[in-house]
Order: sequence, then C-alpha cells, then structure tokens
Amino acid sequence: MLEVDRVRPEDKEEVLELSKEIWGGHDYLPQVFDEWVNDGGFYCLRKDGKIIALDKYTWHENRILWLEGYRVHPKYQGKGYGWKMAQAMGRIIEGLDWKAVRFMTAEANEASIHIGRKLGFQPFAYYTYLYADELEMQDVNGIAPLKEPKRAMELMHSTAEYGTNRRQYLAMWTAYDITESLVKSEVENGRCFIHESGAIAFFYPYEPTKTMSIAFIGGNTDGMRALIKYGMNLALDRGYRRLTVKSASESAIKAAKDAGMKESEIGMAIVWEKKKKKEKGEKNALS
Repeated sequence: MLEVDRVRPEDKEEVLELSKEIWGGHDYLPQVFDEWVNDGGFYCLRKDGKIIALDKYTWHENRILWLEGYRVHPKYQGKGYGWKMAQAMGRIIEGLDWKAVRFMTAEANEASIHIGRKLGFQPFAYYTYLYADELEMQDVNGIAPLKEPKRAMELMHSTAEYGTNRRQYLAMWTAYDITESLVKSEVENGRCFIHESGAIAFFYPYEPTKTMSIAFIGGNTDGMRALIKYGMNLALDRGYRRLTVKSASESAIKAAKDAGMKESEIGMAIVWEKKKKKEKGEKNALS
C-alpha cells in the first residue's frame, strides 16, 4: 500500500537511515531534518508504512517555489517510486500561489532530469561547477569586507555576471533571485567582500558538508581571481575542506581555473523551471 504523507518529527531515524548512503554518505538531510519539519512542505511516500521517498518545497521571494531534498531509498530506486513521489508533490503544490517552481540538479543526475522533463520543467540556467579540495593558504591583498548593502547591490548590477548568471545567488545547491532583502541579509551576515578593482564576491559557508560556496562573484578577471584565492583562505580558517563556485561567466570560470579550481566530474549545474499556467481569461500583465 502506497501513501503520501507529511514527514513528522518521529520519522527522523527512518529518514536518516534512508539518506545514509546518498552522496557517498555525505547527504545533508541529517543536518536540516528538524528545520525542514518545522518549516513545512516536507513530504514522503510510504510503502506499507515504510518511508521510501522524500521531497520538499520551500518558498523563496518573488513567489518562487523551490523543490529540494528529492530522495528515493536506495533499495527502491529504479522501480518507479521516484516518479510517484514527484507526481504526488506536483499535486500537492498545484493549488499554491506560485509564479514558478524551480529546482537544481547536476548534469549527471539523469533520473532527476528525466522526471523533471516529464513534469514539464525546462532548463532555466546552466552553470559550470568548479571546486578545489586541496586548499592551501594564499598570498592575496587588496580585499576587504563590504558592509553597505546598497553599494553591494550597485556593484552586482554593474557586473556582466549579474546578467550572465540570470540574476541568481547560488548558495550551494539552492538558487535564489537576487533581491535587495537577500543582499542586505548576506551583507549583514558578513558574507560580502570587495577587491580594490571593484570585483565583488559573496562567500556562503555550509557547515553540514564543510564547504565554502561562492554564491556570487563578478567583476574583472584579476579581481575575481584574487577573491577566489581569498575564499580559499576563508575556507581554511573555518576548517572547511572544499571551496566551490557555480557560474555561467567565461571570465569567472577562467579566474577560478587560474586560481587552481577544476570542473566537477558530475558536469554542469542546471536550474530547471516550470511556470504557472495562466487561468482562462487571465490577461498578460503587459497587455
């Protein structure tokens, strides 16, 4: 018997059991389980009472609904249960007031891409995914924290990367629309740094996987290269083992490679999107 249900606090042990082999044993679900249960939008597929699949929706600004945490128990993969979970989540969110639904996956994750396409998702943005995990302290100067949200927003807008990256803030495997409130929050959290050339970067620390993610970087190539090296130092200072960046900018990709980063073996990071269909009689806002 199959049943779609909310994930409950008492399901924690079972969810951790499901996720323990995912991503080579480095799944982040154990660290976010409590937060996700409290936040809501966290659902599971039960077979004879046993949790065999998971999915979660989270509200972003601009009426964007973000899908994350899509998982199928390793013992039940390849048997159609992932498709049933995805269909169930589609029915759950159908009546919600979203403008678009998005999710991100790696190019190598063919199963998620196949299911996304079947559900009507289309590619929204492609990003080259680069990383460095043999970090050493770098000799770098001319960089300082930027504490003025307005100035940070102005600098972001002035970069080619703002448009090239589809105005997305790429915090690990979650993409947010860049908004004034997001930038203000990240600046106040001490995550924004500027190079003397005017290049700008936001460093997003992710404790569950000990990774420092460059959520946005833009400016001239030399400035971006210096900021990436500075990010390596920040990662080491926190005891992190990896620095990552996702970008559609050729200049940013060159700067990352010049700083010693390499492209991931799992291919591009792809953001997928499904827009809300207009109701009958609804006029286009621009008409």
